[in-house]
Amino acid sequence: MKFFPRSRTGASISAGSVSSLSGATIALMLAITASAMAADDLGPPPRTGDETTVGSVASPIPYIRPHQTDGELQAVVMGDSMADGMYAGLYRIMKDDARLKFVKKTKVNTGIVRSDRYDWNEAARQIAGEKDYDIAILVFGANDLQSIRDGGKTFHFKQPGWETVFNRRIDDIITSLKSENIAAYWIGLPITRKDRYQEDYAYVNGLFREAAERNGIRYVETWDAFADENGEFSAYGIGLNGKKIQLRADDGVHFTPDGYAKYASVVADVLRYDVAAAEAALAAKVAAKTE
Repeated sequence: MKFFPRSRTGASISAGSVSSLSGATIALMLAITASAMAADDLGPPPRTGDETTVGSVASPIPYIRPHQTDGELQAVVMGDSMADGMYAGLYRIMKDDARLKFVKKTKVNTGIVRSDRYDWNEAARQIAGEKDYDIAILVFGANDLQSIRDGGKTFHFKQPGWETVFNRRIDDIITSLKSENIAAYWIGLPITRKDRYQEDYAYVNGLFREAAERNGIRYVETWDAFADENGEFSAYGIGLNGKKIQLRADDGVHFTPDGYAKYASVVADVLRYDVAAAEAALAAKVAAKTE
């Protein structure tokens, strides 16, 4: 089947659009941030932002759109050591899904702040232009709790100027991806041990969330998925096998292999939802053209 070209349109996800999903998945969907933007070939979204009409067929406005003749979507994973683990987790739990192919573009011990070590803004421009990627999964922040140098000046973490420069770099990464019609997913950092920068990571997550809203992309919340019943950090939790196992590494920040699989599963749920929405919209459009 031939797929139509896709664009970078986003759509707000409401309870009405996921009523057939499980309660847990609905809760996850409602925690995702997305802005409703006009669709180039499906017409403008209605006020609800989660569906539009093609001919006489109502269909959701997809965040991702299948466009290759074989239907395979190319997803690039970008970021630091947490992104490295995210890639491993996604590959492990989604390797049998023929609709998605994951490509790793990660660099451990890097971040948005230390462009002298590795310039992620330049890397984003190169990655966006080097291949026909459909999806970008972005995991940053673990190494960004430090001073930032920009324009010959140094701005210390959380001090005046630091947030301005940091936000500008985030926006630039997103802009590079959107300019190539890549559907971007910014993944929030999970809760960490209190003595391992928990408050600072929550602060950085807030900036990522606001940037996602500002730029009209998906923000995927993961903090609460790894908190205990009291909202506190726990190294142990329920794994994908349904048993209580160790999910977090001894450093209180990273994950065990099983933990990365669960971390990736939060993202995988969102990807599956969006791919299904894209397929449904395509089917509706084809059906409308044959009426």
